[in-house]
Amino acid sequence: MTMRRRVVLVRLISVIGMVAVLALQFGPNRHRMEDDLTRRSVRALTEAGGPPVEVAFTGRDGVLRAGDEATANRAREIVARLEGVRAVRTVVPPVSVPVRPPAPNLRVAITHGRVAITGTVPAGTGRALIRDALDGFAATDDRVTAGEVTGDGLAGIPGLLGALPRQSEDLTVELRDGALTLSGTAGSETEWVAVTAAARATGLPLVERLGVADLGARLADVPPLLFPDGSAWLSPQAQRNLWRTAGLLNAYPSASVRIEGHTDAFEAGDPLSEERATAVRDVLVSFGIDGDRLTTNGLAHDRPDRPDDTDDGRALNRRAELVVTGQLSP
Repeated sequence: MTMRRRVVLVRLISVIGMVAVLALQFGPNRHRMEDDLTRRSVRALTEAGGPPVEVAFTGRDGVLRAGDEATANRAREIVARLEGVRAVRTVVPPVSVPVRPPAPNLRVAITHGRVAITGTVPAGTGRALIRDALDGFAATDDRVTAGEVTGDGLAGIPGLLGALPRQSEDLTVELRDGALTLSGTAGSETEWVAVTAAARATGLPLVERLGVADLGARLADVPPLLFPDGSAWLSPQAQRNLWRTAGLLNAYPSASVRIEGHTDAFEAGDPLSEERATAVRDVLVSFGIDGDRLTTNGLAHDRPDRPDDTDDGRALNRRAELVVTGQLSP
């Protein structure tokens, strides 16, 4: 081995030796310093109170792990003031927020007494309660499915469905996003009151788009009230028609009606037409209708329904008609 190589080898051994000596000297000192900073930090944080904080030091640099930002910021201020601390870093683990299932949805549409029900409800008794509440409809198209949804808002739905009229022509109830919507047309004022009251009783936010069928149109479906020539006598058929009329008026308790009497061109005018209007009023009162809701008006032959040149035309002109003068307007 040459002299030069011997010199290089000696120097290399010397450097390695010095490194080993320094490692043996400073290694324990470093650990002691880190342990000391950790102990003093924990003690300071404990004395300050508050939630627990994890403390770790690498050299003179500290890492604090806290449950939230406020706790982390307060801990950093405390530890950073300690002697020997160079830097402090905080770590706040992300908060895991559980994913809540969506709310249920339900749509019940009644058309001509037939009900179609769609939507998603939680599995279990909820679906059975809804199905049972719709018992009594002529036909039910049940397309409700059980899914991963909450039961929010469903508690009062069976009561609402039980209040729905079984012979409704056009009525829809929809539950979506925790709110109820009523739409369509209730068959009468009493139906409208019952359905809206049941919807409000659920305690859910309510959008009311439900109208009320026109009483005048329903009265027009009742067969005409006709009288014999020269008379204000109501036949048994006419009284049966008035019984149907009384039923309609009971279904519209806020409505007021004017009873108009008419004659043909060959009868005595005003007195007879007024008698006919009064006769209709008296029968309705006997059927339980409040007389304060009824007014009369004899129009004689002022408004003929048919020409008087035939017997049939004259017969149709000897009549009484009911005109709605006031009705609930939702």
